[in-house]
Amino acid sequence: MKQNMNVNSLQLKHIISQNNGHLYDYGKDGFIVTDLSAKEMLHLPLDEKNSIERVEQFFSDISRQQVDQNETAAKPVTWFDVGIPFLSDAKQMAACGKAIMEMVEHHSIIVKIHFDKDPISWQDLLSPFIESLQEEMKKGVVKLQLYGTFARMKTHAMDFLFDNRIQIYYVSKTPTSKRSFNNIYSLAEYGFRVPCVWYVDKKNIDLIPSLIVEAMEWNYDAGFSLPLASERIVGCTKNNPSNVDYLRLILNVYKKYQCYDDVFYPMNMALLESIGATRDSRVRTWRWNGEHSSFYEHVNDSSIDRIRNILRRSFVWQRHIVKNKLEPFLSNACYAAGDETQEHEVLDNAVK
Repeated sequence: MKQNMNVNSLQLKHIISQNNGHLYDYGKDGFIVTDLSAKEMLHLPLDEKNSIERVEQFFSDISRQQVDQNETAAKPVTWFDVGIPFLSDAKQMAACGKAIMEMVEHHSIIVKIHFDKDPISWQDLLSPFIESLQEEMKKGVVKLQLYGTFARMKTHAMDFLFDNRIQIYYVSKTPTSKRSFNNIYSLAEYGFRVPCVWYVDKKNIDLIPSLIVEAMEWNYDAGFSLPLASERIVGCTKNNPSNVDYLRLILNVYKKYQCYDDVFYPMNMALLESIGATRDSRVRTWRWNGEHSSFYEHVNDSSIDRIRNILRRSFVWQRHIVKNKLEPFLSNACYAAGDETQEHEVLDNAVK
């Protein structure tokens, strides 16, 4: 924390920590404090003289609102990365399902199953695992995603995946080929949303923008994901581009495609972390250890964490700017409740 801030920094940190809040430092632009959910935020200018009092009042107001509205914090989102081989081992699969069930009560879970080659039958492979998580999948607290380069799929296989709400992510090879087009197109034509995934390395980073343009025609604008090469589960490499080049790619692509941050990694991860979908401003990722039949928390290398921190801070600051712009109109909207004409005027002004 900056030493020239007119507050007792240790006392401020203590208050925020006591209330499970988060503190973001934006240098000369001051600080943003958020509550546990990150839905509420307080901006503290760098020269703020009453920071301690304002922060205490901020958390006091939130606590009172939560009691009045009986609000509870949302479950944190947790990602599980597993390789497809565990599904062929009944004991491994049962242990994995049990471990997931133990966390469901307090977590919203996304299970990402990675593969290099399609199995002979998706139904035979996935059915026992799906049955063990069926109720949780129906409730939406557990979601299954498949990450791999899919071969041309038969209709009965697509029926099975679609009926069980399995999400498909197509890991694209570069350069792309007509075969990739046909496989993606057939899945999209059936009705799947098929985001394309490229693991970004030094060789393909300059090709990515043009590949996205091409792929978005194949998958009916379903979106894309751009993890680093070192984040790959199958065939991981350490051939990452520089942090600066990768961040430049992410930001340039995001400027052009701003409506895909639900699937666009790392933006979706940063967005989740910025709006309180986690309890400690970090989406946790776990990986399966087949030898010990248990999950272990995957720790990113420092460069990936730095990139995610930059993106998360950017989302928080942007939310602060939007909140300031909308607050006057939202206040007016309270008085306009029930008056449809006034309501439309308020929204029109907000957009302008």
